[in-house]
Amino acid sequence: MVLSKQSPSLRGGSGESIVPEKAKVLIDARLLPNQENEVYIQKIRQLTEKFNTDKIKFKVEIKTNVPGAVISPDESIIQILKKLDEEVMGIKPEIRGAGPANEGYMFIKKGIPTICGFGVEGDNVHAVDEYIKLNTLDKILEIYVRAAIELSSEKK
Repeated sequence: MVLSKQSPSLRGGSGESIVPEKAKVLIDARLLPNQENEVYIQKIRQLTEKFNTDKIKFKVEIKTNVPGAVISPDESIIQILKKLDEEVMGIKPEIRGAGPANEGYMFIKKGIPTICGFGVEGDNVHAVDEYIKLNTLDKILEIYVRAAIELSSEKK
């Protein structure tokens, strides 16, 4: 059974009217920094154990376990990029969370302020018809270079 071609998160069996011998469910949860992944995983384990019987067995496997992360909006990197975005791109950037999951948490855990999701203009990231506006590449490169210069001058 496949629920739909749009939803490959539940699979099992070989036809709509056949009870499958096995089924597989993929839960893709993206938690916020104030939510603990292990608490969520434990709740899933408790729920599956509740429904285990002699004939039906659930097994929970963790594919990936990436924590949410956050930095203060007062960090230098945020203030510098915000100022440069306004100067170079002529827009007032919206400071918000980036997602779904990314590797920024590894830097943040090591005390390195990190921004994820800042770059060229475009839309449909990782989806059908993903695109970028090529005329923003040179402007973003300018922002990156100027930000690197400002950040390195702060360290001196």
